[in-house]
Amino acid sequence: MFTLEEISSVSKPPPSFRIFKPWWDAFMDYLALTMLMVAVFGGTTQIYKERTVCLPITINKTARSSIDANFSRRDMFVDFNLSIDPRLIRQRYDSISRDAAIYAVVGNKSPLDYQQYRYVNQACYFQAVPWFPKYFTYFILLQTVSLMICSNFWFKYPKTSSKIEHLIFILEKCFESPWTTDVLSLAVTEDSSKMNVRVQEKRKGTAPSQGISESLRGLTKNPAIKKRFQMLDKKDGEQAKALFEKVRKFRLHVELEDTIYKLYLGQLAFKIVQCLVVLCYFALFIRQVGFDVLCRPGVEAVVGYDLFICSFSIAYLLRRLILVYLLLVGAYLGLCLHTLIWIIRTPLKQYSFEKRETQFSDIPEVKNDFAFLLHMIDQYDPLYCTRFCIFLSETSEKKLKLLSLNNYWTVEKARQQLTRNSKEQLELQLFMLTGIPQAIYDVTELQSLNLELCNDVKISTKITQLVNLEELAIVNCMVIVKPAALFFLGNQLHSLSVTFSVHDEVPEWINKLTRLKELSLIGNVNIDSKTLELDFLKELRYLKILRLNSNLTKIPFNVLYVAPHLTGLSIFNNKNKLEMLHNLGGMFNLARLDLQNCELATVPLGIFSINNLQELNLQGNALTNVDELESFHRLPRLSSLNLSSNKITSLPDTFTSIGNLGRFNVSDNQIETLPNSLFSIQKLNYLDVSANRLAAVPSSIKYLKNLRALDLSSNNLLALPDELFQCRKLKTLKVNDNSLTVLSGKIQQCTLLSKLELKGNPLEELPVEIRQCTKLKRSGLILDEFLSETLPMSIKTNLSSLQDMPIDVRLLAPGKGSHPQLDNIV
Repeated sequence: MFTLEEISSVSKPPPSFRIFKPWWDAFMDYLALTMLMVAVFGGTTQIYKERTVCLPITINKTARSSIDANFSRRDMFVDFNLSIDPRLIRQRYDSISRDAAIYAVVGNKSPLDYQQYRYVNQACYFQAVPWFPKYFTYFILLQTVSLMICSNFWFKYPKTSSKIEHLIFILEKCFESPWTTDVLSLAVTEDSSKMNVRVQEKRKGTAPSQGISESLRGLTKNPAIKKRFQMLDKKDGEQAKALFEKVRKFRLHVELEDTIYKLYLGQLAFKIVQCLVVLCYFALFIRQVGFDVLCRPGVEAVVGYDLFICSFSIAYLLRRLILVYLLLVGAYLGLCLHTLIWIIRTPLKQYSFEKRETQFSDIPEVKNDFAFLLHMIDQYDPLYCTRFCIFLSETSEKKLKLLSLNNYWTVEKARQQLTRNSKEQLELQLFMLTGIPQAIYDVTELQSLNLELCNDVKISTKITQLVNLEELAIVNCMVIVKPAALFFLGNQLHSLSVTFSVHDEVPEWINKLTRLKELSLIGNVNIDSKTLELDFLKELRYLKILRLNSNLTKIPFNVLYVAPHLTGLSIFNNKNKLEMLHNLGGMFNLARLDLQNCELATVPLGIFSINNLQELNLQGNALTNVDELESFHRLPRLSSLNLSSNKITSLPDTFTSIGNLGRFNVSDNQIETLPNSLFSIQKLNYLDVSANRLAAVPSSIKYLKNLRALDLSSNNLLALPDELFQCRKLKTLKVNDNSLTVLSGKIQQCTLLSKLELKGNPLEELPVEIRQCTKLKRSGLILDEFLSETLPMSIKTNLSSLQDMPIDVRLLAPGKGSHPQLDNIV
């Protein structure tokens, strides 16, 4: 046999699942357990009690014929061995006695043996007693177990139980987290403070809002509360941040489906249908449970009697058990209908925290299965959702991250992260942080601040402590600045760089930086047919340098507002064609102009209206010639010209028009010859013609008396003219990746030569005269490996100390470890 506990455990959910059981589900479980007890009690009664007790009936022939006729009637019997309603028996016998006038029950003239009685009792129980009284307890047992399994099926089904178990695990961790305790403690303290203020203000008769704000300010300055809220252990902080991430992932996973909701609704509908069926067929068959049963077992040859009247001894008890069971099923059905009405009236696939008492108002609505589970938890205890919402709030997460950030970043650590940038300024780079650590504001020597991929950046008024701050770089961040801090930055900042991927990352407060001198904007101005208008430029009256790395089609109109006082304009257009450059003439103070990767096919004519232009960079465009070179005489101050990375095939012989040119870069083009007029520019000191198709260098290069750097790398040169070495001021000569087979000894004339690159040429040896180049050291001599052994002794003697020798890695053998001392230096 099995116990009641064993039967009920078939569908019993884990104890931790009880938080998802509203009061009606718990009540239905108790009702089902009571039904189970009724089934067990009824079955036990049928097993251990006498089922039927039968006595023979003796009647005369007339009565027998009437009884035989009545046994065949369908209104009294379904079969000959089914029971007869006792009231019908009495009515029939009274009718028989009146009609036949003879009715006699003679009694036991020949008494039956005890074993015969037992046999008759068993035979009549199985043949005459209807099936419903005999087996209804088994029906109750099966139906009750079915209800219990159906009630808890959503706790057992793998696709739903896994989500429920995961949520229970997260809830337990949330309740155990010290962060939950700290937030609730702070909320309780704030509430009590507000209440005390209201009481005091009622007594004083002052404005309540003013008193509350003053109290909250005092609360945040309270050392005890501040220490309690900030002394969160590092391990606890990391666990709390991990919990936020788990809650976020769980929410994304569960909100995609409504499987749990549909399963719960389906099992509720199944229980309603089952209860209705039970009520109908139990109410129909309860009439078959009677005390008197007329039986003809067909054993007359054995016992001498053909007809018996039997008493079904437990009929009264079974009838009461059936009524009790029907009442329990009716109550169960009522609870199911109540649940159905609750589901219909309540939007269970949406859950909002707005009407709930929480200290956070930024919690978004949840939906689908996640919302349904929270509704079920609310029916159990609303406190669970109140505490759980701490890990659904973005504000709470930001507070935690900021607290952890401030605990980790101390003033000492911030000073350790300081570096020198290219301007020799003290720079601090903050990468992927959740805000600005408070300790940063105490590093008063900070000059440049770089914020990259940081979240929730809010610059507080403490930034006024950074009296040396001059530069600010924002890379894919949204920065909020308080008014007082913005006023300070407006007078303090000289340079601002903003890198953005969406327009929202461009600060709206740029127009308040009235003292700004340099502005760099890196990002697409045109995104999804939306254009960033750059209206903030209207207020930047002190702006000197503007850099735009974007996808412009024309120079923005608002640039004209700063054009009169601009001294530098750089546009990096990422291979997007830039047109309508005629308004460049309004930039009459412009000294440097960069138009890189703008797909320019010709030199814009508007450039020649900029009389003060000193540096012009047209790198990375689509220029095929420079026929406009004659017009460069209109730029008398031009000292630097960069035409690299274009498609120029030839240069015009009109360089005499730009006599003040000091730097000329025409590398990475398709030039085959150099014009002689190029070498007539006496002020030219830097010439870069690398990565072209030059086969020879004109001898007129000797006229460049002030030439200090020459780059002829990656050409088709077979030899260098001796006239080249008449450029006595030459300090850097690069001839890498050519076809030189010999180097002239005239190189000794370049006594100032300190850097010589000859790598990638089929040279067999170096001239002995190279020893006269006393400024040339190993660090400035770039050779193929095998040529390093042919170096003159005079050069080698200059390398007496390895400590003072910054050796170029291209001089070393391919394998590391062949020169251990050199490896350490590298």
